[in-house]
Amino acid sequence: EMSFLLLQSLLKRRGVVGVGRVFGAAAGGTCEVPRVSFDGTSTTSFIFQRRSNSSNVNRNREGHTVFSGIQCSGVPTIGNYIGAVKQWVKMQDDPLNNKIFFSAVDHHTLTVPRPAEKLKSNVNDTIISLLACGVDPTSSSLFIQSHVHQHTELAWILSCVTQFSDLRFMTQWKTKSKGKSLGSLGLFSYPVLMAADILLYKTTLVPVGDDQVQHLELTNTIARAFNRMFNADVFVEPEIRLGTSPRIMSLRDPKAKMSKSDRSAASRILLTDGQDDIVKKIRKAQTDNIADIFYDPELRPGVSNLMRIYAALDNVDVKSVEVAARGLNTQQFKEMVSNRLIDELKPIQERMNALQSDQAHVEQILHHGAHEAREIAHNTMQEVKNAMGITPATVKL
Repeated sequence: EMSFLLLQSLLKRRGVVGVGRVFGAAAGGTCEVPRVSFDGTSTTSFIFQRRSNSSNVNRNREGHTVFSGIQCSGVPTIGNYIGAVKQWVKMQDDPLNNKIFFSAVDHHTLTVPRPAEKLKSNVNDTIISLLACGVDPTSSSLFIQSHVHQHTELAWILSCVTQFSDLRFMTQWKTKSKGKSLGSLGLFSYPVLMAADILLYKTTLVPVGDDQVQHLELTNTIARAFNRMFNADVFVEPEIRLGTSPRIMSLRDPKAKMSKSDRSAASRILLTDGQDDIVKKIRKAQTDNIADIFYDPELRPGVSNLMRIYAALDNVDVKSVEVAARGLNTQQFKEMVSNRLIDELKPIQERMNALQSDQAHVEQILHHGAHEAREIAHNTMQEVKNAMGITPATVKL
């Protein structure tokens, strides 16, 4: 167990000024939030007392409202971790981010049919992975998309102001429907649900990869169309924040993105992969016979991909990796990458195991996050309905 003094020190660095037993939600007060213990072996509930400018609802009011979602495909790959989750964790420490909403977007996942039990386990694994990687429920609101019904309600309303032609020319639609005689309506219109996800929270900043820029541009187009059509100033056009993390490629085909849709399990590292699996997969990763380790994505896509993985985990640039790997052959460098992955994933896996054994703890976090999200979502939908002239409900069931 970590000593109390060291615990205090860590909490202070996260903006926590005391530990008590009083529940409250006011700025500068205390709030009870479930939390994994720092040694990763068990779960508990800490009582956090935060400075008035550091909680999710009481930060700098001039700062950003952030929204980002992740598909519920189960345990993330190391590519998901580096490209998205690791960046989410960093965003929590930025004082300019006023409110932060992170969502497991299970409705988006429905565009690919799967057994009910598989969907349920994928959602649970996604949430547990996010928490184990450092998504902090005292700094952000973490929730499941379907737990906030306003997402789909707003998606229908926005679909009524979205042009068919705008959706038909979405690059992802053309790619995913290619070779199919007929794609589903959900696959065709899911960019509208994505726009609803974002606009529902008056989001001002959205972190995305370059493959999602077109969808964010459509989101802004939809926001403008609604505001213009109903002569209202309801929706905010969010700023697009492109991620700075490198794209991680398949270990078997370094010219293709690492993905769980790849039939070969050897193409990816999962956050739950054991030491033996990591060593085996990295050892078999496609590389070349060129001596020395240097970065050249065109000439050496496989080696360069491994260098990007190592650099991202160590928070350095690839030049630093070249220096660290000087004098090593490819096999030795692969061992270096394997060891770094094992070191990175070990504490995450310990926290995942702790969370898996305490589902009540996870459910409490999700309940708290959905409650915060629903408050904002309800207010936004009231504005939307007022602007459109939709008659408010007068009977409560």
